[in-house]
Amino acid sequence: HVVQRPGLPRRTPPSQEDMELADRLVERNRAEAEGYLESIRLQLPPDAVETHLMVAGQVASALREFITQQDVDLVLLSAHGYSGETHWPHGGVAASLLTYGSRPLLIFQDAPGTPSILTQAEAAVRNAESRQE
Repeated sequence: HVVQRPGLPRRTPPSQEDMELADRLVERNRAEAEGYLESIRLQLPPDAVETHLMVAGQVASALREFITQQDVDLVLLSAHGYSGETHWPHGGVAASLLTYGSRPLLIFQDAPGTPSILTQAEAAVRNAESRQE
């Protein structure tokens, strides 16, 4: 899991207070991620899984680098739909690994009721079917 450092876009360097706030947010998200990974690990046979927790500015870049460093054979990605963009089949991290990754990728889409994007042809067929009803 990669905890993303929050962006601090501004015209001047962030203040000490800004940096402390960002650090507190990273620590809170890191602790939450640690608990999540532990709950997943406990569902699997002992010694069958390793978990890794990283903090980085860019999630997809950190994952691609980790995958390469660890010489991973197959990437299993759980796509939770965290961004809330349910009209897309998967988010930016999955899209980045699909587009720029160098290893086979298996995506588990676990966002409930995630609609898929229709091609123009599929949309035309659905429209024609709905007019016939």
